[in-house]
Amino acid sequence: MKRVYIFLLLLPNILQAQKQGTFDFNVGAGILSTNHIINILVDIVTFDDSRTTFRTPAINTTLKYAIKDNWFVNADGSYELEKEDLYKNEAIVGHRKNSYYSIGIGTEYHYLNKEFIQVYSGGAIGGTFKTSNTNGTIENDHGFNFQLNLIGVRIGKKVAGTLELGVGYKGIINAGLSYQY
Repeated sequence: MKRVYIFLLLLPNILQAQKQGTFDFNVGAGILSTNHIINILVDIVTFDDSRTTFRTPAINTTLKYAIKDNWFVNADGSYELEKEDLYKNEAIVGHRKNSYYSIGIGTEYHYLNKEFIQVYSGGAIGGTFKTSNTNGTIENDHGFNFQLNLIGVRIGKKVAGTLELGVGYKGIINAGLSYQY
């Protein structure tokens, strides 16, 4: 019971407010996005005979706004580029270039906010638009996508570094720079 009282006394210090009206602009790069993971699984299931020669990380940007203390709403976007060589009988028969544009809207809760460190979790829903150019033939596709940040850490004051662990169009591991104003 004594631990409960101590926790309740410390709770106001733990949950310091990320003040309402605060903006946060973030740019980052992530690895192993849902787009990348789905491509790997499709290649395995279909026995695709292509070989990825180049892939960018999921380059992303997020704009957040604190609608209440510690609670943000956000809009974000992500871009990935993938280049593949197409093979048949061990000979290159063509090339494919895939571009993935993902957008989403979401929310985020900062449950720890100290002078130099913030810890948060959040999620977003949206979609991905894919443009594929195979030997000059262009195809477009789109579908549902999401981002779930299990834990994110922001270290710094106005300008800070960020590291997020989760799953979605920004990747399983996403690192970046943040500016709060």
